[in-house]
Amino acid sequence: PGHLVYAYLGGNRVRYTPPFSYFILLISVWLLLYPVLGVSMEEMMQSAYETGFGASTSEPMTDDQRNIAAMVMDTISSNMRIFSSLYIPIMAIYSVLFFPKLRFNFLESVVVFLYIYGFSHIIVMLEVVVYATLGSTQNLIFNLLTYVYLIYAYYKVSKPSRLIPGILRIILMYLLAYLTYVIMIGFFSAIFAAIKLNT
Repeated sequence: PGHLVYAYLGGNRVRYTPPFSYFILLISVWLLLYPVLGVSMEEMMQSAYETGFGASTSEPMTDDQRNIAAMVMDTISSNMRIFSSLYIPIMAIYSVLFFPKLRFNFLESVVVFLYIYGFSHIIVMLEVVVYATLGSTQNLIFNLLTYVYLIYAYYKVSKPSRLIPGILRIILMYLLAYLTYVIMIGFFSAIFAAIKLNT
């Protein structure tokens, strides 16, 4: 990942797919994989929720809570291309704040994450294939693989002088970016769900 990013930002662009095209291509393949394999994104997300966070809640959901959760998940799954794209500028902002010594401006940081986050969708595609094959999601394993890759990829780009502090800074950057992303997704999903509820 580091070589590709530095080569592209250094002006060697003929040999490489442009970052935005690369990202859109991988997102499109990922989204097309669902109908091709006969997998419902909403059902897969619901399965991931029930075996992950939902399984850890002590009280079962009421019918109203289940309906709201289904509506929010439907909103997320039907707007996934938009929501996936939101993660890029959020990560770019945090990378500029956390790694000022790289001297990447915001747009250069966007390029970095178009490549890194785009490639991480290959892991997510494998999760869809596993879900289509087994009928159950292995969300925890694939989330772990995705974040290990994201940390490794940004480590290769940022080249920190000290291993452990550098990795910890990358993890903190991703955690804050992810929390910001989840809050934004929750906010927009609630608005879309409320609009659907009132129409």
